[in-house]
This record gives sequence, structure tokens and C-alpha cells, in this order.
Amino acid sequence: MSCNRGIFAVEKAQARAFTEGRAPAVSCLSLGKADGMRSPGCNGGSQPAGWRLRDGRLCFPTTQGLVFVDPEALRPGPPPPVVLEGATYDGRPFPGPSPSPTLPPGKGNLEFRYAALRFAGLEKVRYAYRLEGFEQEWHDAGTRRTAFYTNIPHGSYRFVVRATAGDGAVDPRGASLAFRIEPHFYETRAFLALVAFLVLLLGFLFYTARVAQLKARQRELERLVALRTAELARALQKVESQAEELRQFNTRLGEKVREQFEQIVRDKRLTKYFPRKLVDKILLSEEDVSLATERRMVTTFFTDLRGFTRLSDTTEPERVTEILNAHLSEMAASIEAHGGTLARFMGDGILGFFGTPDEMDPVTQAEWACRMALDMQARMAALVEKLGLPRGEDGLALRIGIHQDLVTVGNFGSPDHVEFTALGRGVNLAKRLEEGCPPGSILVTESLARRVLHRFDFGPTESRRFKGFQEAVEVRLLLGEKHRPAP
Repeated sequence: MSCNRGIFAVEKAQARAFTEGRAPAVSCLSLGKADGMRSPGCNGGSQPAGWRLRDGRLCFPTTQGLVFVDPEALRPGPPPPVVLEGATYDGRPFPGPSPSPTLPPGKGNLEFRYAALRFAGLEKVRYAYRLEGFEQEWHDAGTRRTAFYTNIPHGSYRFVVRATAGDGAVDPRGASLAFRIEPHFYETRAFLALVAFLVLLLGFLFYTARVAQLKARQRELERLVALRTAELARALQKVESQAEELRQFNTRLGEKVREQFEQIVRDKRLTKYFPRKLVDKILLSEEDVSLATERRMVTTFFTDLRGFTRLSDTTEPERVTEILNAHLSEMAASIEAHGGTLARFMGDGILGFFGTPDEMDPVTQAEWACRMALDMQARMAALVEKLGLPRGEDGLALRIGIHQDLVTVGNFGSPDHVEFTALGRGVNLAKRLEEGCPPGSILVTESLARRVLHRFDFGPTESRRFKGFQEAVEVRLLLGEKHRPAP
């Protein structure tokens, strides 16, 4: 093989072992100026890079002429012997002339200088070394003739160095130097034994002091226990005297709990017939229910299930009952979840309020009412899917009308039977909105929509006339809630 650094020869067995991963490196024979070549550069711009002559010699072109190599004459020469020229420890030379010097304690910095005894081809000599007792692997130093080690601990070591010629010959013996590094005083066995003795002594003293402390603590605890025992005896007499009073109190408390439980059962039954908020207000009030009304800003809503009458005429009563109860249950749950008041069921329709009997500012009323209406439409769509009901013109569709206005709210009726409801123009208009609402939609007045334009999307404003109202009313369809940007 040839390159710009000369001519090289490698045994086929070594090359095959290296390519198959069975050998980490190969030993090669190199030829350069030291072997008679005028120039090691064998680079060329064409092939072949060499030629074999009839007599078996090899011819290689170089930058300064042809080079002829006789493979039969290439024989590895004897391996170059290597000697140690000197060694230092922490910057000071090894003491001599002992073959196995002993070094005093120090930082552990070693330096070895070595050289191969060869007069020609020194640039081809490569060195490898290791410090036995500290490492097992050889260090390939190349052509460097100095070895360095730092922070070597105390112990016995042997430095070994060997040289390899350019033709692959290796000196198996090399040169070596055995030495010993003495430990620091704190690394000696005597010092470690002294430290162990002091640790045991301190442990014994600590144990003795701790035992004395625990005994004193035990005596103090015994005194406190005797004192507490006397106090507990006196307290026990007092507890026994109070036990009878506690038993009597528990008896009275049990009777009171039973009365309260019966009241809760009655209250729970009332909520099935009257709005929950109204029942809570009546039960929490100390005054009797009276025929009293007031004027208040209230948001009124009506719902109606388009197509239910036709469904009732063509469906079994049990199936109609199942559908109606499922629908009203979903709508009532939506009203409860959004803080509204369910005033009454009207067949398949519902009347409800926001802002009564609990007070609520108009903007909050409008916002919660719109959000409830959208939730009702979503629940209705899911219910149609769940019950397998028909869709389209012949299917069920929810209509919702919402309006906010000053109305008269309170208890109407007779002294013996009252009903909580609302009366006024605003209630009538909400009903007309529901009747004029397209199936599956939500129709609100323009005045209510303006309060929540920042929260919801609406259709264009329309002017409509409704029965019982002389002037046209501006209305808008509620389309959905605006999407808020992610934080």
C-alpha cells in the first residue's frame, strides 16, 4: 500500500482479523526516507498506484521518481531495546542508586523519561507503557518519550515501557522500574487504629451521658405520672357526675334529631311540587306566608316542545310518559345548574325566572339565562339521540323565548292557598317570543341581547309584531357563546 507518507506492508491475516473485529489494531512495515526513498509522497492522479515486475519486485511512483521494493528482502529487524533515562517524583529525581527506591509521602505526581537504542529510523519507533499496580491496560504514547501520572496513592508499583519498530517488531521485555510510595501519617494503620479507638471512646462517653439523662428523665416522668394520677382521680369523679346529665341531654337531642329528620323529609317532598328556592325561603323565614307582591327587574323564559302533541296522538301512553319525563328532567336540571327558578310545568312547556325569589343584577340574569338556554338545546339534542326520536319537520324541537323587564312578583291567591308567580307585560312578551321562535332556536329581545353582547353571538336584529302588543318589538336569535382566547 502507498500514500503520501510512504509505503506500508501488512500481513493478510492481521488485516482480516482487524476487519472482522477480532483484533483492535494491525502491525505494519513502513518504508520512507530512512529506508532510501527520496520522497515519501506516492500520491498520483491515476491508476494503478503500483506495478509488479516479472522478477517479483514492486514498483511505486513517487514525486521524485520510481521506487523499487523487493518483497523477499523485507524481513522484520530485531526489536529496538528501550532504556529508562530518568524518573521524578513531585518534581524531584528518584533516589539512587537503589533498583527499587522508596519514595516519601507526597502529591503522587510521577514523570518517566525513556528512549529506544536505535541509530536509524527513530521517527518510526512507537512506545507503550503502563504502571503495574495502578492499571492493567497499556498506554500508546506514539513517539512521545515521556510518561506522566498524577495523584498516585501510596503503595508498590512497577513502571514498564516497551518500544515497537516501524517494521512491527516489539521488544517483549522493555525496560522497568519498581518503586514504593510511603503513605502519609494519616494513611497508616496506626493512625486509623487511633481514630477508631477515639471514635469508640466518644461513643462510650455519649452512651454513658445518654443513659444518665434518660434515668433523670424517668424519675421526672414518674413524679409527673403520680401527680397526673391524682388529678385524674378527681376528674373521674367529676366526669361520673356529668355522665347522667349527658345521657339526659342525648335523649333530648335524639328526639330533636328525629323531629328535624321528619321536617327534612317533608321539605324534600315539597320541592317536588314547588321551586326549591321558594321552599328554602319559606322554611328559613320565621314569618307566615302572606299575599304580598313587589315590582322587580326579572328575566322570564318560556319553553315549548314543538311536535309533542302530534307525537302523543301516534304513540303509546307509556312511551309518551317516558319521553315527557326525560325531557322535563333534563330541562329542570339545566335550570337548577344555572341558578334559575322553575315556576311551573305547563304540559310539555316550562315557565321560569332569573332574579326572583333571589335577587340578581340584570347583567347576571341575562348572562345565566342565555347560557341556560344554550345548555337546554344541547341537552335536547342529546336526548333525541338517546331515545331514538325522529328529527326534521316531524321530530321534536325545543323553542325558547327570553325577555327581561320590570314585572310584579310574589304570592297570588287566597289566604289559604297561594301561588308564587310573576305578572306583567314582560311575562306576556316572553311567552309571545317562545311562540314566534323557530323550532330548535332561542329568541330574545334586543334590550336583553345588548346586556351580553360581549359574551354571546346573536343573529341580526329583526322587528316583529306580536299579538297583544301595538308596537313592533326588536328581537334577535341567540346563536352561541363567544369563544374566549386561551390564557
